[in-house]
Amino acid sequence: MTISKSASAFTLIEILVVCFLSVIVLLLMMQLMLPSVLLFKSESSRSEAQQNVLILVHRLESQLVNSQLASVTISPDDGAIAFQQLVEADPFASDTGKPKQRDYFTIYFYDATAQTVYQKRWPPGPPSFGPTYNFTDATKPQRLSQAHLEQICSTKTGDERVVGRHITTWEVNDDDDDPFNLNPPLRLTLTCSVEASGQGRNRFEEFTMTSRITPRNVVW
Repeated sequence: MTISKSASAFTLIEILVVCFLSVIVLLLMMQLMLPSVLLFKSESSRSEAQQNVLILVHRLESQLVNSQLASVTISPDDGAIAFQQLVEADPFASDTGKPKQRDYFTIYFYDATAQTVYQKRWPPGPPSFGPTYNFTDATKPQRLSQAHLEQICSTKTGDERVVGRHITTWEVNDDDDDPFNLNPPLRLTLTCSVEASGQGRNRFEEFTMTSRITPRNVVW
């Protein structure tokens, strides 16, 4: 009977030792795997930041090069830019051969609090400026005033589209920092910052890009 109790006690000790060793091995494996997990998260965040910037820059570039400089308005303080894109399906007037503009402005603006870039079109929708802008003749590019551009950006209509998230820097200006007398190329600088936290620390991966874009400035 005594032998049986000793054997049973010895078996229980073995189980405890095995459990203890298993926990140690598991902790060691976690320590070995943790740097790899953090590296993967860091690289994923860096890739996301880079992709966000490249997609947004490409989007704006492709639209601006299909616009005339005469239709571009910049409001650097609000990070806003407005322009008329050219009609792609039927780009020339049949009688004069001049390029035809669309009957609305494409507008990008930045919300620093939300770290978000929005795109919208105007008109239609509020605010209204009466007959100030006339889109009847598509061959005559229109240009928003800076005051009107700022008012349009601050008026929420529900038509705003999010085109960039986690944008911590968004700067739009011309080459000599004079938005009242645009001198191409236009300069766009933006930074995207994506969280890649780990081990109790708040870490962010950033990607910054500066692009110079030249709209059409010669009538064909």
